[in-house]
Amino acid sequence: MKRQNELIGDWIRNETEIAVAQTFSEKRIGYFDREDMAKLVEVMAKWRVLLGVNNDSSETELIVICQFVYDNFKKFTLSDVKLAMNWAVSGKIDMTFVSTKSISAMYVSKALHLYEDEKRIIVERIAHEKEVYERKMSNDKKIETSPEERANTFKSILVGLYDDYMQKGTFIDFGDFVYNWLKNNQIISPTKKDVQDALIYAERKYREERMSEHKGLGLAKALEPRSEEYRKKKLAREYIIIQLFATKELPDLIKLIRVDQFKK
Repeated sequence: MKRQNELIGDWIRNETEIAVAQTFSEKRIGYFDREDMAKLVEVMAKWRVLLGVNNDSSETELIVICQFVYDNFKKFTLSDVKLAMNWAVSGKIDMTFVSTKSISAMYVSKALHLYEDEKRIIVERIAHEKEVYERKMSNDKKIETSPEERANTFKSILVGLYDDYMQKGTFIDFGDFVYNWLKNNQIISPTKKDVQDALIYAERKYREERMSEHKGLGLAKALEPRSEEYRKKKLAREYIIIQLFATKELPDLIKLIRVDQFKK
């Protein structure tokens, strides 16, 4: 049974967002079979044509590039590669310092990494809009959820945050749901040293975000509505949580979730 794509809904604002959201419904490259790989080769051949590459890459060379993509970008889908291609060719992502005289593994790798950065920003925006939309709908309909439902919803949030961080290094605690739960239920009690380390981590991460070559434009714009103080506070809280993730397995964290914690 095909899993419902939770990113898709009335909060989607444009075709780019729907295209990015739909990539989460498709087969990942890491699970590709021979037929899927043949389609990936076709995309690479099209990419070469769109670049106007003069020297024809042999089919063997294209296969080698596709094998490189298979080995290094397993979490992507064929649609991810197509979007990266279109964004690179159209200038949506900056490929200025990469030669387009020939299609190569280096060129494709750079495009996919830049695409991933831009995709992350878009997914964060979609998730935020989804949260705002669902909160509004909940308020409009005055739906009363039970403590059990709220506990199960929170469990999904915690599992998603834990898995995303452990598998991808991605960390998005919207609304500080996980941090507030950990703090309110005294699961975390940072020491003075923990706080100092968290502030150092926040300062370093914030500086990296602002100075990063390919995050400098997209991420900076995404952060404009929020102050530097707000962002550093979020990063400090991120540090506290990932330290907990480093010492506790997910099943142990889930056992700490109790229905009575979600009674109003």
